[in-house]
Amino acid sequence: MVNRFLNRLPGRRADGTYYDVPGVSIIEYAGNGKFSFEEDVINMVHLYEVLTESGWVPGPDMKMPQK
Repeated sequence: MVNRFLNRLPGRRADGTYYDVPGVSIIEYAGNGKFSFEEDVINMVHLYEVLTESGWVPGPDMKMPQK
């Protein structure tokens, strides 16, 4: 299954539109109400641009992913 989604950041632009970043999920159903695989595809350049535009700042408890 392929699903398109929007990551919506807090707040709105001056024109009232949301700070949205689209993405796509690829999901494999394993049966019995379970999934065997899920992968998200997001344009990280666009995400960074929208994060910068929105002025969003991570909270003090946010941990960066480990390499």
